[in-house]
Amino acid sequence: MSAQAQPIKLPAPAACFALTPLGDTLRSDVPGSLRLLAIELLGRNHYAAWEQLLFSVKTGATAFDHVFGVSRWQYNAEHPMEATAFDDAMASFNSIVASAVVASYDFSSCGTSAILKAQPSLRGALADLPHVLDAGDTRFGAEGAAERCEVVAADFFKSVPKDDT
Repeated sequence: MSAQAQPIKLPAPAACFALTPLGDTLRSDVPGSLRLLAIELLGRNHYAAWEQLLFSVKTGATAFDHVFGVSRWQYNAEHPMEATAFDDAMASFNSIVASAVVASYDFSSCGTSAILKAQPSLRGALADLPHVLDAGDTRFGAEGAAERCEVVAADFFKSVPKDDT
């Protein structure tokens, strides 16, 4: 049975219900929780854009931009609460996959918080939109990598920061 077809709740003894392992991934108090990612991906922004998939197929243009009149990144900059939800979802997903990515590749010439955590001799940089930087700075501090990571405001659709090497 595929993960999509598995029930979230199974009947338990004495007319009680219990979460299955798949359902547990939606709890907020468990390691590897996918709750924030599920909320974001099933939320109104993603859903409204996915409803316009045919528009993207026909035109080659981005459905999100078509539905909301601005890019996802500009939308996030103008809607701080939704930007925070998006950023938290991305950080949550990253915390789940980062260790597998770090374990599967030699990142001795790259840098992110998971890589910096796994490779104490490296320095890194976070380049992102200004409204994301505080959360990134906090995350690097919590992981003990703040002193080895520069945080730089950047918009990759306009320009990429220069490397100092």
